[in-house]
Amino acid sequence: MKGWIARRFDDYVEETVVGRRAWVVVLPFSLGLPILTALLDVAFPTLYRAGNVAISLFIGTVVGLALVLVARERERYRTTAIDHTGDIAALRKKPWGEFETLVGQLFRGQG
Repeated sequence: MKGWIARRFDDYVEETVVGRRAWVVVLPFSLGLPILTALLDVAFPTLYRAGNVAISLFIGTVVGLALVLVARERERYRTTAIDHTGDIAALRKKPWGEFETLVGQLFRGQG
């Protein structure tokens, strides 16, 4: 059984990343983390360390790209899962989690 954090991550990826263009996901992370870092430096003044913004930009970009890759893998899994459900007997043998995924993918395909 999945833990609470894993379920929350799955829900986040499903609601915000799956089906979106890559730049729409990566850009907010890439720009948001440096802005957050700058705001924290203003709120809690510290000695400026060279590269804070560059490091934040890099980490934000990596997190955004990782979410895009996870979303693409999920979409690929769903596509192959739908292709393997040719009859009702095969659907009845699936665990409820996989069945829920299939039904969700079918609804996404219909808009």
